[in-house]
Amino acid sequence: MSRRPRKWGKCGFFPYLFDETPKMRGLFWLIAAVLTVGAAQNVLAQGDAPAAKKKQLYWIFLTTGKSAAGVTLEELRAKQKAHIDHFNRLAKENVLFAAGPMADPTKVKRGIVLLEAESPDQFPTLFEPDPYVKEGFMKLDANAIVKMVGKTVVDAESEELEELRIAIWDRTESEKELAPAEKAELLEAHEAYWTKQRTDKKIALRCRFADDAPHFGIVIFPKSDDAEIKKLLDADPLVAKGRIQYALMPQYLMKGAVSVE
Repeated sequence: MSRRPRKWGKCGFFPYLFDETPKMRGLFWLIAAVLTVGAAQNVLAQGDAPAAKKKQLYWIFLTTGKSAAGVTLEELRAKQKAHIDHFNRLAKENVLFAAGPMADPTKVKRGIVLLEAESPDQFPTLFEPDPYVKEGFMKLDANAIVKMVGKTVVDAESEELEELRIAIWDRTESEKELAPAEKAELLEAHEAYWTKQRTDKKIALRCRFADDAPHFGIVIFPKSDDAEIKKLLDADPLVAKGRIQYALMPQYLMKGAVSVE
């Protein structure tokens, strides 16, 4: 079912969604933006890696922390501004590559941030100016990226959010018990399967995370036909064998931020 495009107010490169109810219903105050660093075209492309800085790309889920009950709307607005200003600074410093809100039905995951850091030990410093994280309203679920397929592009003039779909892959207990040879074989089949989906323009962005990351990886689809998307996900060799499982939910990014091209 098609939906009307969402609009937002602008604050530099960082548009945002802000539920201005007294209880901040669902804590849905995350920015809705995609930023990129690199060439003048502002593109982080397939195969790109942090440039000669020996830094790591991380896919971070911002997750629900403590309740905002008792915090005034005026205070929440001030925190929102500080949150956006901080992410603007990280982008200008070529640290932040992308960010955007999610609509997790479990209300655990609130949004994503793609950034570069030397190690997780740097996160307290990177997020120290962000009151949402510093004061515990949001927590960080950080995943080191070992492979990224696709690209992100920013259109600073865009004022329209695009509703996409993100699937979050998690390992199952049976995956952890796989023998190395079988694990390698299934992983190769998984990579080949999604490479074909990318070639066939079925997916916009895919990341696989490090073995010790909280999650296995993510894939972003450029449309919201959930039935078709679930068929693609279910045919993944790792999913079909019960070695990984997925959660599918809406992901909001700037219109045109990711594409199948």
